[in-house]
Amino acid sequence: MIPIDECEKLHPEQWVKVYEVLHEQCDYIITCQVHQLDCVFSGYKKIWWDGFVLEPTNEEGQLIPIEKALLR
Repeated sequence: MIPIDECEKLHPEQWVKVYEVLHEQCDYIITCQVHQLDCVFSGYKKIWWDGFVLEPTNEEGQLIPIEKALLR
């Protein structure tokens, strides 16, 4: 998983699953494209993004290797 504050390493059109990490547990939030994260988290200041992580997916929501997503 990629910390959300490192999302700029991914292509803006990369699909990701967003999770909140709380008490060593990951809770699924939403699937969206990287460029949509600012809109999804518009109510949160970027300093509050620490508890969120991303998992790259393809357009159908199937997980893809992080290395593949970073090459895009």
